[in-house]
Amino acid sequence: MAVGEAISGLFSNPVDVTTGQKILLPETDFTLPGRLPVTCSRFYASHLETVGLLGRGWRLNWETSLREDDEHITLTGVQGRELRYPKTMLTPGHQIFDPEEQLYLSRLHDGRYVLHYTDRSYYVFGDFDSDGMAYLLFMETPHRQRIVFGHEGGRLVRIASSSGHHLLLHRTQTPAGERLSRVELVQGGTRGNLVEYRYDDNGQLTGVVNRAGTQVRQFAYENGLMTAHSNAAGFTCRYRWQELDGAPRVTEHDTSDGEHYRFDYDFAAGTTTVTGRQGESWQWWYDRETYITAHRTPGGGMYRFTYNEDHFPVNIELPGGRTVAYEYDIQNRVVKTTDPEGRVTQTQWNGEFDEITRTALDDDAVWKTQYNAHGQPVQETDPEGRVTQYAYDEQGQMCSRTDATGGTVVTAFDSRGQMTRYTDCSGRSTGYDHDEDGNLTRVTDAEGKVVRISYNRLGLPETVNSPGKQQDRYTWNALGLMSSHRRITGSVESWRYTPRGLLAAHTDEEKRETRWQYTPEGRVAALTNGNGAQYRFSHDADGRLVREVRPDGLSRTFILDDSGYLTAIQTTGTQGGVRRETQQRDALGRLLRTENEHGQRTFSYNRLDQITAVTLTPTEAGQQQHRMQADTVRFEYDRSGWLTAEHAGNGSICYQRDALGNPTDITLPDGQHLTHLYYGSGHLLQTALDGLTVSEYERDSLHRQIMRTQGQLATYSGYDDDGLLSWQRSLASGSAPVLPGQRPARQGCVTSRDYYWNNHGEVGTIDDGLRGSVVYSYDRSGYLTGRSGQMYDHDRYYYDKAGNLLDNEGQGPVMNNRLPGCGRDRYGYNEWGELTTRRDQQLEWNAQGQLTRVISGNTETHYGYDALGRRIRKATYGRHTGHTARSRTDFVWEGFRLLQENVQQQGWRTYLYDAEQPYTPVASVTGRGESRQVWYYHTDVTGTPQEVTAADGTLVWAGYIRGFGENAADISNSGAYFHQPLRLPGQYFDDETGLHYNLFRYYAPECGRFVSQDPIGLNGGINLYQYAPNPLSWIDPWGLIGKPLNSPLTDKWLDKGGSIWQEIDGQTWVYQDKYGNVVRYPDGYPDFSPYEVQHVDVPDLKGNHRLGPSGDFGKANALAPKGAADLEVNTWHHHQNGVTMQEVPKDIHSRFTHRGGVSNIRNKCL
Repeated sequence: MAVGEAISGLFSNPVDVTTGQKILLPETDFTLPGRLPVTCSRFYASHLETVGLLGRGWRLNWETSLREDDEHITLTGVQGRELRYPKTMLTPGHQIFDPEEQLYLSRLHDGRYVLHYTDRSYYVFGDFDSDGMAYLLFMETPHRQRIVFGHEGGRLVRIASSSGHHLLLHRTQTPAGERLSRVELVQGGTRGNLVEYRYDDNGQLTGVVNRAGTQVRQFAYENGLMTAHSNAAGFTCRYRWQELDGAPRVTEHDTSDGEHYRFDYDFAAGTTTVTGRQGESWQWWYDRETYITAHRTPGGGMYRFTYNEDHFPVNIELPGGRTVAYEYDIQNRVVKTTDPEGRVTQTQWNGEFDEITRTALDDDAVWKTQYNAHGQPVQETDPEGRVTQYAYDEQGQMCSRTDATGGTVVTAFDSRGQMTRYTDCSGRSTGYDHDEDGNLTRVTDAEGKVVRISYNRLGLPETVNSPGKQQDRYTWNALGLMSSHRRITGSVESWRYTPRGLLAAHTDEEKRETRWQYTPEGRVAALTNGNGAQYRFSHDADGRLVREVRPDGLSRTFILDDSGYLTAIQTTGTQGGVRRETQQRDALGRLLRTENEHGQRTFSYNRLDQITAVTLTPTEAGQQQHRMQADTVRFEYDRSGWLTAEHAGNGSICYQRDALGNPTDITLPDGQHLTHLYYGSGHLLQTALDGLTVSEYERDSLHRQIMRTQGQLATYSGYDDDGLLSWQRSLASGSAPVLPGQRPARQGCVTSRDYYWNNHGEVGTIDDGLRGSVVYSYDRSGYLTGRSGQMYDHDRYYYDKAGNLLDNEGQGPVMNNRLPGCGRDRYGYNEWGELTTRRDQQLEWNAQGQLTRVISGNTETHYGYDALGRRIRKATYGRHTGHTARSRTDFVWEGFRLLQENVQQQGWRTYLYDAEQPYTPVASVTGRGESRQVWYYHTDVTGTPQEVTAADGTLVWAGYIRGFGENAADISNSGAYFHQPLRLPGQYFDDETGLHYNLFRYYAPECGRFVSQDPIGLNGGINLYQYAPNPLSWIDPWGLIGKPLNSPLTDKWLDKGGSIWQEIDGQTWVYQDKYGNVVRYPDGYPDFSPYEVQHVDVPDLKGNHRLGPSGDFGKANALAPKGAADLEVNTWHHHQNGVTMQEVPKDIHSRFTHRGGVSNIRNKCL
């Protein structure tokens, strides 16, 4: 349970445990775009006696009013609470501040009242009528954007906004009186009803119908109290009431999925106990004012809360004895936070507003922000003194941002605050067009290429047309969840959901189906793959995952401490053996120590929670059985958190960066200096090593690489209308110049490739100057099924329904995913699912799941790893010739990317990589000084090396790479051996085994899969051995999780440690956490729309998470249509379009890790 649920006392769907009231938190019926959006949302509380526009118990967000009597002014807010203030304190020209509500109530000199909040939102009321009522006249921003409310006889009848929207409110007469029946848009968008409301004979709201005519909510009542509510798919929550302590209370609650809860109240003692269907119980304690003072979960976790006099929490005790403390200013804004580790963060604010001017950590790191008179950030300074400046037009819309290097971005917006043009600091512009309803319909890039999008009546995309010939069509169910995706070829993938909205099944274009089963509480109970084999899951009383059983019978048990943190993983093999890893964590949940049978690792962190050191200490068994050695890796950062140095056993790497964080000078372990020259926000122009230019780059208006020098060669690239790589040519430097967009003839090219893409966005044919034409075929869901070339074999590939590669079409499914063999090779496994026999090889593994020894004939090869799990050495010995290595290679890493290798008797080789594709090699360098030699790599669309040339342009290596990365031969005809071990991105070929080392696993290219199960389990996909459906559209540089070429880097999926899995079969990633929440990842980006509280377009996002007004979170808070996000339980998500921020629950956002929005923003030319 999150802190928010514990302290709010709102349980399940939800019920207020302190009062027994039935609550429905605000549900949005529509939002119309604008700098001040028009939003209609409903709130329900069973205790509300007043009858509003929707009847008893309901309040719309427009129903804010004042009532005047002789002594008081009473403010009734959107949730129906009444706040009374003495009239004597509100004489004309004066205001009062309510520190508990954090609002100001002012009285103007003309007698009218103004309500405003610390986020600079203003609510102006009209004159009091004869009944002493004053209704909301208009809402306003500091730049005079308004929503005006028109009343007639105390009845709200129309609404108009500065964005041009005009709405009419229609009434219906019920036996219980007049009710709002519909809201009609008559100007400013597609005319028609935005929402309709239906009532029973008692005038109670029974149904909500959206603008598409679908009833999305249904309600039932008895004796004026809500007894049930249902969504559009039929998921129903039911409530039973009982008179207790003089008022009706909810005493039972169940759902159509089988949940059941009983509520027992003891108001005299201030306690409520909720009991679930299996006897589990939750308990809350609260004071006389119903503020929660303590909460106990079914698993025994205790929360305790203490408050200041205005009922803001000053101390929160979390399960496990952890404590968070807060200090506030007079306006109850947090000025000091002490986290469970005792670390202090101090905050200063701008006047009376929620605008942070200074954030200081206890390590002296300080962030500062300055504002204009309207509360907009004009300057931001980070702890290293780097300054960012902002400028605004007369309407208050951001028109430019100047970064710390002086680069300026220019933006333009329409009257509704929707971005119409973005011009980067190189003067290249992207245009955005919207329809009358505010939907983004056209995106025109700097080259004039257009993406067109159409929408249904609810604003959900129906078609997306790319600049080329691609078209995608989407359908959505009544809950707004995607139900099908149809490509231009007619192939369809589909999704089915439970009435609750949880994913029940995914069917790919080949009718392979993956199914999910849930407990009544919505927790995943089983996951069934296309073969019918199951993963099964068990949860503890708090709903946390505690056991997983895999299709092969291997099981994992997760042991949690009182804080809910993982302390041990016990794995039981298929033969009954047990592996146990213990974990120690600090009060923040940061991993401090892990230990298993063969080694112990310890972790240290800095103030920003970045890892500063990892130390490996092998046990005696690890040393004797696997030759493991002690190792430490250390990291250094500047005060803003940018990496400045990495120190490992084979040397140190140091970084100097520009003001935007781009590395400009990298000092390598051997003292060489790798320098980079950039333009804009970090677009690479030149790479040099110790002053020797390695490569120079030219880019198009979209900053894509169109030329790079490679010694005496220049390699040119072109792209099709969809931005896909269309051709590559390598020409001698003396050749005729190539104009942008011009495709040179192949004659005279050292290397050349033309790519032809099918309508699924897959490589269909590669016409290669050396290899001839190679044709690839796929099934309808994107699995590689064939490769036909003009050289060597023509390959066919067959799969079972779980994605296991089979020898022939008639072979039966591999139910346990442990492939018994491939071709003539037979495989054997240990009980942990690790490959132990292959060909004539015997493979040995340590308890960390690392391959440590391979015996093959009369030789054996040993592998050693550092504290991060990176392989740092390998050595091959004769089995009967003592301990002198026949060959040895040492490795140096830059993060998780191979930087250098030292092959015995060959010396050091340094690898340099592409700036945009970090696992695509550009060059390698051997020797020093006058003996230095530079070798240039020519790669395909995935980044896999195809050729290597010397500095003079001579071809020294050319591979013939088969379908899944196996190199069939060197076809260069160079006559000399050239050491070229790089294969698929992130892979290194081991000639002693034929396997590819893939960082955290080993890959067998003959069968296109890994030889051990995924160390991150289902986080990496439903088939724990699978590499990818096809290696031309997917890469996996870490050996953990396959990803589409245009998708986020692996670390961003995993850095928050979310419990998720990926459905590779459908090519769209679909992740589901242990609680049953589902997030789809179309094109590699998370779709959080099912969980969205609100969204807002924010000008000039920078890709940070700062709450200060110049930070992205701060700006989103200032512009949000529903006001600042509730950051206690929610967070802001950067949408991948680089403009939109979405408020989504923190737990959803953190579990479903991702990269995309922030990355896209940071990769703009800022």
